[in-house]
Amino acid sequence: MNYGIIFQDEESPLIPELSEALRELGFTAGNETALSQNLLDALNRYRAANGLPTLDFCDPVTLKTLGIDADGEEIILLARYGERNAEVELDIFDTCREIVTESRELGITLTQAIYRHGGLGSSDKPSETAINAAVLALLHK
Repeated sequence: MNYGIIFQDEESPLIPELSEALRELGFTAGNETALSQNLLDALNRYRAANGLPTLDFCDPVTLKTLGIDADGEEIILLARYGERNAEVELDIFDTCREIVTESRELGITLTQAIYRHGGLGSSDKPSETAINAAVLALLHK
């Protein structure tokens, strides 16, 4: 399952496509197989040039602006919600798991379930810890 969330030094089937898209736009040269520091720097130069926030990971929103199909927006929202309501990774996981469970039981999207719980309240980007907790919550059955 691909959510378009790739951390530094992580390999992903999306990396060659990302590397090529950035190369074609003049932000980097070379063919990458993992999210190297060089590729992450190029990605952040692309983000800065397009009014997007710089991050220490690859996200699905940026991928979509490059024309790369990724479906992880709800994971980012879930991580932001979990982090807003907890500081400890286990608590973030529990909060995210509650939202995922409600989404499945009610047959609604994660975004709908998040907003049933009061929305996000801020535009802060989630930490890597929160994203990991959200992904684990989604995958946990």
